[in-house]
Amino acid sequence: MPFSSNKLLRKGLLKGLFGGHRGWRIALVMLVVGRLLMKAIKKGPGTVVHREKIPEGETLEIQHSKAAEVKLSENE
Repeated sequence: MPFSSNKLLRKGLLKGLFGGHRGWRIALVMLVVGRLLMKAIKKGPGTVVHREKIPEGETLEIQHSKAAEVKLSENE
């Protein structure tokens, strides 16, 4: 049977947080911290959304528009 961290996470939530079992609570914390560390030290670049070469001497200006902020708050 292959290793499944999702199954351990589910069992840790059920028996540790909801059931009050101290050992499963510790296992749950270790699993969550391990997952966060793996995401933090993941090698390689992130997803590139847009790429554009800027000639030497030119500038790039990035602005945050209120319309995008309003759209985001409507979706929540």
